[in-house]
Amino acid sequence: EWSRMRRKQSPISIIMVDIDHFKDYNDHYGHQGGDSCLAEVAHAINSVVNRAGDYVARYGGEEFVAVLPESTKEDALILADKMLKAVFDLHIDHEKSKTSEFVTVSVGVSSTTPHIGSDSPEQLIKEADENLYKSKANGRNQCTS
Repeated sequence: EWSRMRRKQSPISIIMVDIDHFKDYNDHYGHQGGDSCLAEVAHAINSVVNRAGDYVARYGGEEFVAVLPESTKEDALILADKMLKAVFDLHIDHEKSKTSEFVTVSVGVSSTTPHIGSDSPEQLIKEADENLYKSKANGRNQCTS
């Protein structure tokens, strides 16, 4: 997708999503509970990504990434807010969370229009990851771009 957006000179955005306090969730509810939580959160995140070409994938233990070709940062922020709400609206109990009584996620967004020789997909991912950790540092259950 990166190469295609560079050829077209179109934007591409990444949304990184991490389940807040997931280790505490997994420790309290067990691995089967954790697996169920992951599946429900994945379904909720995926439910708001509706355009052909956009996709969501698991990215590590309790992280997910949405790749959004031909999406501006503004487009990605709208989806990120929908993801936050979709996960919260699941009302999955999380007795060990320091953020909410329910499972929540923290989100980081990054966007660029790739140019030959100036950007890399790794930089886009790094920026989204940094923004994700800003969301966590600022109290979780929020989005940073």
